Amino acid sequence: MSREMRRLGTLYRLTRLLAVGMQDSSLLRTILKEALRLTGGRGAQVLLLKPDRKTLLAYVDAGDRLIDGEEIPADDYPWADVIRAGKVARLRSRPAAADPQAEAHDVTLGIPLLARGGVLGILTLGELSEAWAKPDREPFLETLADMAAHALHNSTLDRDRLRRKPPLPP
Repeated sequence: MSREMRRLGTLYRLTRLLAVGMQDSSLLRTILKEALRLTGGRGAQVLLLKPDRKTLLAYVDAGDRLIDGEEIPADDYPWADVIRAGKVARLRSRPAAADPQAEAHDVTLGIPLLARGGVLGILTLGELSEAWAKPDREPFLETLADMAAHALHNSTLDRDRLRRKPPLPP
């Protein structure tokens, strides 16, 4: 199967999970795992922007756990650039491996989670190959981040709806 077909198949599966209302943390983990599988990256996480817009909260990583309590100042480099610009940013890079034939995994990308015109947080993909850090691959990675953002947005709407729902009569 071609790479393009694998990417389209991944988007199709993830879109179906989003449409059926899969729990946001489970869907986010699935998105992160699929992104790592396709890109060959070695780490991924979702950082949520708190309402004060001054702090990022580590929410979920590609493992099987929710990350709880780790807070990161949102105005620190490189996070502020991703949040302010609302665009994919190269966060850090290590020197390429000594072996020029080896494909170096040296790039970490920060991809904004955009929904309803605002940045909800950042999806990070770590230790990507240079091939996946090129601008022509950004639309696919942004699509994955958009799915994650909409899962978070839908979850927020659902929580708000449940809070406003009148209690059942006794």
